[in-house]
Amino acid sequence: MARWEGFCHATVLAVLLMACGRTRTSPSGEEIRTALADLAAAEDVYYATNLRYSADRSTIVSLALPRGVAVDIERADEHGWRASASHELGIETCSMSGRNDGNSTLAVIEGP
Repeated sequence: MARWEGFCHATVLAVLLMACGRTRTSPSGEEIRTALADLAAAEDVYYATNLRYSADRSTIVSLALPRGVAVDIERADEHGWRASASHELGIETCSMSGRNDGNSTLAVIEGP
């Protein structure tokens, strides 16, 4: 039984890691990456006006998510942001972050 549980955990981890990869992703994985890319652009627009990033999705008016995608902005301040996204049809989750040293108008993006 322990061997089977280990296999299941390894399989789930592999699927989660593949969701963020740029090759061979599911349609829901593509929607997740699109949502995070849209969030990155929307955070840059918010930063241009407020000189900080937003942790509250309701204040980012330019963000429209694909159907079934949920985005969680885990943290945001004047130096950057971190968010994850998932899709209701899959077990895939993907994360992305942006950081800014205050000398640029756009964040440096780390993620998928």
